[in-house]
Amino acid sequence: MGNLEFIKSASGTSVSSLDVTDCFNANYDVYKVVIPNFEISSGSTIYLQMRLLDSSGTVISEYEYDNATQILKSNASFSNGSYSANLNYFRYLAQVNSSANVGIGTILYIYNPYNTKYTYIQYQSSSWIGSVLYGFKGIGVHKVEEQISGLYFFPTSGNMDFDVSVYGVKS
Repeated sequence: MGNLEFIKSASGTSVSSLDVTDCFNANYDVYKVVIPNFEISSGSTIYLQMRLLDSSGTVISEYEYDNATQILKSNASFSNGSYSANLNYFRYLAQVNSSANVGIGTILYIYNPYNTKYTYIQYQSSSWIGSVLYGFKGIGVHKVEEQISGLYFFPTSGNMDFDVSVYGVKS
C-alpha cells in the first residue's frame, strides 16, 4: 500500500469513547488506522463502533453511514454478519468478550476523508470470543461530501481500554 508516515496516536483506560482529532490533512488520500489493543474494562460483550468528526471537530451522528461486515469464525462456516444502510455510526468493527478479554487487533483504511468527497473505510479485526477465534472483515461509506478531521470510537456498552495510531499512506 505504500510507505506509512506516523501522524497521531491516542489511548484511554476505562473510557466510554475516544476521539482522535485533527488526524487528516491534504497530504494524503489514504490513511491506515492501527488499533493494537481494545479490551473490556467494564461490560461483558462489546462491539467497537466509530463515527467521524467533521471539519470543526464535531461528531457526525446523523444517519449517513452504510457498512457491511463478514464474520469469520474458527469453529464454523463464515457468515455475512450484516449489511446496514443509513446508520448513525459504523458498526461491528471488532468484538471482544469478557470470557477471553485478551485484547484485539484491528486495522482500518480510511479513503478520501479530507477532500470533501464520500469517505470510505475498509477494516479487519481478530479476537477471541470464549474459546473461538473470530475475524471481522468489512467495508463502509459515509455518504455526505464533507471534510473529515478525525475519528470517534465508542463501544456498544460499558468501558474500554484502547490504543490507536493513525498513519498517512504515501503512494
